[in-house]
Amino acid sequence: ATYQVICGSTREEAQRRLARLGPPGERMLSGGVVGTPSEVVGSLEELAKAGCETVYLHIFDIDDLDHLRLIGSEVVPQVASM
Repeated sequence: ATYQVICGSTREEAQRRLARLGPPGERMLSGGVVGTPSEVVGSLEELAKAGCETVYLHIFDIDDLDHLRLIGSEVVPQVASM
């Protein structure tokens, strides 16, 4: 499964990242998650419980290095062994 992810240290930060994307960001909400690292991990856990074995995280703004670092340090380690 491909899962769109917008993550922030706080919900407000995640919402700011979403707002910067404009309409494409709003459309991604139907196939992804916007939230804190724990919220993102929780959504991915739900996918695993539903039987999903492989998930590709789709990150829209790859120029946002802080976003990539946050996902790499706070999300990936928690879901790598699912």
